[in-house]
Order: sequence, then structure tokens, then C-alpha cells
Amino acid sequence: MAKVENIKFEYEFISEEDKQKVIEAQLRELETAHFSLITIEPSPLQEQKQHLQWKQQKTAVEQNIKKLRNKRNLMFKNESK
Repeated sequence: MAKVENIKFEYEFISEEDKQKVIEAQLRELETAHFSLITIEPSPLQEQKQHLQWKQQKTAVEQNIKKLRNKRNLMFKNESK
């Protein structure tokens, strides 16, 4: 297990493995939310307002996934994927 880098807080009870599991769980939740969103896309022609809200939600989830993946990659540089 590689050492977590770029966190400026000392944890007493959370191991490096625990930290990685937390990030993986968060990514799993975000990917699940994204999958759920893409399965219920409203019609862009018939439901314009709902489609705009849906698109904004989907974009926000995608951005959060990318940010968390980048954070994971920084924190666990030495880990194989």
C-alpha cells in the first residue's frame, strides 16, 4: 500500500488502506449516480426545462468524478490501478 500524499491533516485511526477505500466508495457512488442519470434523460424537445436541469446535474457529477479521480491519482501515485 502506497503512502497517501497531499493531505495536510494527520489521522490517528484511519489507515492508508482505509483512505483508499473511502475514495473508491465515493467514486462508486458518483459513478452510480451518473449511470442513474443517463438512464432517465428527459426529452430535450418535449421537456426542455427538465432536460436542462438533468444536463446540469449530469455535468456536475461528471466534474466531481474527474476531480476525485485526479485526487486519487495524486494521493496514491505509487499504486497500480
